[in-house]
Amino acid sequence: MRRLLAAHADAFTAQLMQSAACSARHDAEQRLARWLLTVSDRSGLSTLPFTQNVIAEMLGVQRPTVTIAARMMQSAGLVDIRRGSFTVLDRSGLMDVACECYEIIRRSYDTALQADAGDA
Repeated sequence: MRRLLAAHADAFTAQLMQSAACSARHDAEQRLARWLLTVSDRSGLSTLPFTQNVIAEMLGVQRPTVTIAARMMQSAGLVDIRRGSFTVLDRSGLMDVACECYEIIRRSYDTALQADAGDA
């Protein structure tokens, strides 16, 4: 149980540190793609019930910044935006837009899940 908790704590800490670095280094579109992919991974959902205001707060940007980035993604066929939700349409395309931080965070959680499976 300790190993499991430590693995999850390590993954969470890695996500926090990577998200902080990401905010300083990458543009809003890359960060939005990373955030949508990460939330979709954790929830198992392709339709995410979040408003642009909530996402702006999570990314530390103004709402119009999210609107511009989201519209670019929608125009490219990557997401569908509705009032109060985003639907991921093209994960592969979103992964191309997302910065490398997505893969770093995903791998840290995959490691934690492997520790979880090892304790089962």
